[in-house]
Amino acid sequence: MDKLKGKKLKRINYSSEALSSIHTDNNSNNNEIKDYNDNAKQSNDTIEKNLHNVADNLKKELGLNVTDEINEKNDSPNNNENELLSDDCEDNDLDNLKEKLIELNNFRDENINIVISGDCNVSFSIGVLLKSIILNCTNYKRLKFFIICDNPYYLDFSINLICKNLTILEDLNDRININVNTLINYIIPCEEVLERICNIKSFYSKDIHDKPTSDFNFIRFYFDKLLPNDINKCIYLDCDIIVKGDIEILFNLLGNEDVIGVVYPIIPYKLDVNDWIISKKYRKLLPKGILFNAGMYIFNIRSWKYLRYSEKCLELVKINKENKIYEGGTQSVMNLICKNPKEIDISWNQTGLSEGNYCNKDLNDYVSNANIIHFTGFYKPWLKKSSNNIDIRYLEEWYVYLSDLNPRFLKYIPFVSETLINIIKERSSNFIKLYNNYKLKLKYHLICASDNKLNLDVKARKEISDISQVVEDGKLIIKLFFNDFKNMDDVPKYLSVNLNDTFDKFEVKTSNKEEDIFEIDLNISIDKSTIKAKFNKRRKTVTIMALVKNENIL
Repeated sequence: MDKLKGKKLKRINYSSEALSSIHTDNNSNNNEIKDYNDNAKQSNDTIEKNLHNVADNLKKELGLNVTDEINEKNDSPNNNENELLSDDCEDNDLDNLKEKLIELNNFRDENINIVISGDCNVSFSIGVLLKSIILNCTNYKRLKFFIICDNPYYLDFSINLICKNLTILEDLNDRININVNTLINYIIPCEEVLERICNIKSFYSKDIHDKPTSDFNFIRFYFDKLLPNDINKCIYLDCDIIVKGDIEILFNLLGNEDVIGVVYPIIPYKLDVNDWIISKKYRKLLPKGILFNAGMYIFNIRSWKYLRYSEKCLELVKINKENKIYEGGTQSVMNLICKNPKEIDISWNQTGLSEGNYCNKDLNDYVSNANIIHFTGFYKPWLKKSSNNIDIRYLEEWYVYLSDLNPRFLKYIPFVSETLINIIKERSSNFIKLYNNYKLKLKYHLICASDNKLNLDVKARKEISDISQVVEDGKLIIKLFFNDFKNMDDVPKYLSVNLNDTFDKFEVKTSNKEEDIFEIDLNISIDKSTIKAKFNKRRKTVTIMALVKNENIL
């Protein structure tokens, strides 16, 4: 299938014009599409059904057979058990494979690509996840989210509500259109893909009712087909995650020679191969003796495709349905198929926050130093059953991202609203620390998002005619425009800029006299070691530069 058709399939515009066109060309669906346009009278189930019908009708207009397309991309006569048990290549071919991967991945992504998947049940948590990523990313304008979902309307409502104080508002039709350059793009898989997953997926666990068995957990094995062709490196994140570090750092950890980067948990426990892999012959594929957590990973799509990881994973899922090989769902599959992953520091996926009885000092220390905290376990922070099963400190890490919202806006989720009110009332020392840090991140975001120069508070001094501030690429630039200097030739000799003891003022010195010290209120955190000052004699300006810190200075 050519690229043009591939792009048309993903560019599903749900405007009234598009629906009218489909209405005309598909008489058999007249009543269904008429109901679709009458949003006020529809249930969520009807909306979801019509989204898939629109996608499928567009494919029919293009002359594509959906089932044949899926079979063509995913079925292969070589996908047998012997191939799954074999390595990607012999030891003496490792160098050749590395060279091939470097060649394949000789591609620079313009954006920090992040893919998330989930149905309506996790739309609220996806909004909190996005907010944590945006507020902790210094260069947030490079972010690009691809959210694979069943109902973009419901999801968009949750994201816009949770992120209402951020500058990320976009039109829903633009977010649905994969060809529009927006911060967020929604991708709706066709009904056949979901049916195929439902038919082949297998999940064995004594706690199956509390496990992630959703089709949208298994949709990861279709990422290489659903995501645009013009991206390569991508981060996948589960929706029960909070990102505390700068995700651009994580994005840069995967090299061109790598296929996938993962984290092997240590605290509160390791994922022992004997607990997850039932078949002894399959255990031999994991000589490390432990599993990585598949709720966060970075991957190069071109390498993933070259090694046919999606096809192999789906084949193993089908085998497991007939013959029980492993416990769990997608995590065991990926560990068995993805050979020699790049190991990433554990701070980028600290698990175990929703496990109930695993709270201890070691875990607290790891959570404090983590870049990503992952609420693995049954007791998700937005669910009522998390009450008394998640340590309050971990709940505060999640709920602080709702602290700028009025709890009455969240009353449609009573447990979340009540928990937020209680946390705010308690005002623990840990929450106050988190909240102060959060306020600075929000302020930093709003300053970086502004394209206008911001006025600064400065003591009224007749020597200064104007003052301006901008933030560009994570750098604070302040310019002082002077009317005149008494001893202009001495300014380069005495010019210095320092932070005061409380880190909220610049002290600018232009001579050895006390009256020539100027104080400037500082409204964001900066890295003290990067402060520089420059004097332009001809323009009579002093320029101050420093790198902005996207964190609180404690």
